[in-house]
Amino acid sequence: MFAASVADSVWFVIQCFVVLILPSVIFVVAIHILERLIQLRMASRFGWKSILWTGWLGTPIHEFSHALMCVLFRHHIESMALFEPDFESGRLGYVRHSYQKGNWYQEIGNVFIGIAPLIGGTIALLLCLRVFFPGSISESMNAASAQANLTSQSYTIAVPILEQIFASGLANWRTCLFTYLVLCIGSHMAPSWSDYHGALKGALLLASIFVVVTLGIGWLVPDDVNLATAAAPWMAPLLAIYALVTILCFAATVIVFLLTSIFDLFIDRR
Repeated sequence: MFAASVADSVWFVIQCFVVLILPSVIFVVAIHILERLIQLRMASRFGWKSILWTGWLGTPIHEFSHALMCVLFRHHIESMALFEPDFESGRLGYVRHSYQKGNWYQEIGNVFIGIAPLIGGTIALLLCLRVFFPGSISESMNAASAQANLTSQSYTIAVPILEQIFASGLANWRTCLFTYLVLCIGSHMAPSWSDYHGALKGALLLASIFVVVTLGIGWLVPDDVNLATAAAPWMAPLLAIYALVTILCFAATVIVFLLTSIFDLFIDRR
C-alpha cells in the first residue's frame, strides 16, 4: 500500500527532517557551544594569546576546510590565510571568496562552505583515532552491522571507541597526546557566526529542494516503511561520529575547566 495523500507525504517530510537532519543540527549546536566555552575560558584566564596553543592546529584545519569547499563548489578564492592571528579583530585566519549570484550550484555551495570546518574537523579527529587507536572504528562498525535500528547501531559504534580511548587513563602518553589534539581540533571546528550568515541563503534554497524531493518520494514510499530502520546502515555511522566528536569535545572542555580551576586556586593562594 503506497502513500496516496498529501498528509502522508507531509508526514514523510517531517520524518525525514527528524531522522536525517535534526540529529546533525543538535550535534552541531552542541559542538559550537563547547568550542565557545573552551575559548572563552582560556581567554579569560590566560589572555587572548592562550587560544594560540590550540589555534596553531585547529585554525589551519578550519580555514583549509573552507577553501576546499570553495574549490569543490567553484567559488573564487580572493585571498586566504590559514593561520594569521589578529588581536584587534580576534581573527586567527580567513578565507575570502566570491561566487556568481543566481548560480544555484554555487548558492548551495555556501551551505557546505559554511559548515566545512565541522566536516574537516570531524575527518581530522577520525584520522587521529586511526593513528592512535587503530582498528577501533572498523571493529565497532562490524559489531554495529548486527544491530537492528538506528539508535542501537550508533551506540554500538561510539561506545567501544570511547572505552578504548579512556581505558588507559590520562597517565598514558598516547591518551594525553590524543586528548590535546582533540582539544586543538575540537575547539576550532565549529563554524563561526559569519559562516552561518553566509550559508543562510543557500540553506533556504537547499531546504526548498529537500522539501520538494521528499514530498515526491513520500508518494512512492510504502506506508509500512520505518524510515529510521531503513536509514540505519548509512545514518548510524554519521550519528556515531558526531556523538563521538561531541563527547570528545565535552571531555576536552571539562579538562580545560579543571586545569584553569587549579590555576585559579594556585593564584589565589599566592
